[in-house]
Order: sequence, then structure tokens, then C-alpha cells
Amino acid sequence: MALSAWLAGLPDTELDLLGEAPDARRIHDNASPTLLRSYGLPEAWAAPLGILQERGWPVAVLGELVTVARQERTRARLRRLDVVCTRPHKGQVDVLDTSVAVRRLFRQAEREVLVAGFRINDREMLEPLRRNTGSVLDVRLFVDIDPAFSATGAKQPRPPSLEGWPATWWTQFLEGVWPQYLDPPRAWYAPSTLGPSATGEWRSMHVKSVVVDRRLWFVTSANFTNRGHTRNIEMGALIEDEERAAEVVAVFEEWVGAGVFRAVV
Repeated sequence: MALSAWLAGLPDTELDLLGEAPDARRIHDNASPTLLRSYGLPEAWAAPLGILQERGWPVAVLGELVTVARQERTRARLRRLDVVCTRPHKGQVDVLDTSVAVRRLFRQAEREVLVAGFRINDREMLEPLRRNTGSVLDVRLFVDIDPAFSATGAKQPRPPSLEGWPATWWTQFLEGVWPQYLDPPRAWYAPSTLGPSATGEWRSMHVKSVVVDRRLWFVTSANFTNRGHTRNIEMGALIEDEERAAEVVAVFEEWVGAGVFRAVV
């Protein structure tokens, strides 16, 4: 087994653990399961670490290899990052167009899609979520439901009572925005955004992001509106990184569990 290949295949958490192992200078002298357990390290590391002993390499070499493996992984991640723009001209710089990037993401989705948006009212943008394979696509929306705007984005007088506003917004969204041939998504809103706080401060759910299959993560300044995708000057990044994408989903799930977000209906 090549030690460098073994290191390159470790998850980030294990690579960090290896680099920070206590009393690391003794690991290569006796990479036994017992010793590894005492350090809190996986027993599967015994064979690769034994290579150090066989070759008589100093622990400093292991530290250098860990550093190189981290650098290579960072470079690999950067190669999986695309710049995404909405721009008012056909530039020479080769970047993805916002509307193209989002539609491509939705077409690629196989299992689940999480969309968080301050404004989500472009029906055409959502149409690529159509499934022709018969599989079930779990779509979760995290939305801002400011009572001063309808679900379609039209400005309106704030209703005198907010008690029924989430249900009203949801009806407007399903009728005016969500493609009729798709099953309704699940949706959450932040109750703290419906009115001013006790100190008179207003809040918004201002995230604009998409996660597809916990593998692809798109973060952008653009709202999910026709204007945000075709006319404004906007910029974002499309990142292929399962670990980071899963972390984004975990943050939203944590917010739901903590009551920051509540189901719309």
C-alpha cells in the first residue's frame, strides 16, 4: 500500500486527527491496535502506519505527508468550484450564467433538493425539477414570507392579523409560483421575520442557496426571481463537495430543531 494514497483517501476529520495525534512521535514505533486505541485512532491505521516502521522513516515525514495531503485536497476542492454570474453583457471570462447553473442543478437532482431564498417566485426556473424517471424527489424550501409582499412578489398592504398569513402565502405560492405538475414541496419560514422584534428591529430570511443530493452546493447573491437571474448584477459559486454540502443541510435541520424555522403549513 502506498502511504500517500492512503492519506489522500482519508476523510478530512481523520486526516486532522492523524495530524494532531497525541505523542505522535511514538506511533510509528509500534502501530499496534492497542496503541492506536489509546490515542483514539482507528485500528485500520495499523497497517499503513507500520510502513513508517518498516522503512525507518521519522515521524517528521508523516507530518509532511499529512500537510501535502491537505494541500492536495484543498486544490482538488478548488477545481470543483465554478464562478456563477448574472451580468448585463456577454463577457469574455468563462463563467456560468446564474439561470443556466440553477436549471442544471435542478435537472441533476436525483434524491433531494434544498432551496433557501429571500424571494422565490420564478415558476420557469423551477420547471426542471420535473421527474421523468418515476423516482421521488424530496424538495425542501426555506423562504421569507414578508407579509408586505405576496408569494408572487407583488407589494401589498400588510394584513392586520398575521395569524393566518403563512397559510395564505402558501396558497398563493402553490397557485402562482409552483409548477402545477409537481408534487408540493415542504416549506419552512422564520417566525421572527414576520414583524419587528421587541426592540423594533426587523429581520429577513436572506439566504440564497441550493443544495442538491447533499453533493452540490450553490450559494449566490441572486434571488430566485427572473430579475435576479437575468437582469441584475449578481455573483455566486457552485461547489461540488459532499462534506460541505452536507454541513449546509445540517445547519438548516439544526435551525428547524431549534425552532428558528417553522413549517409553513
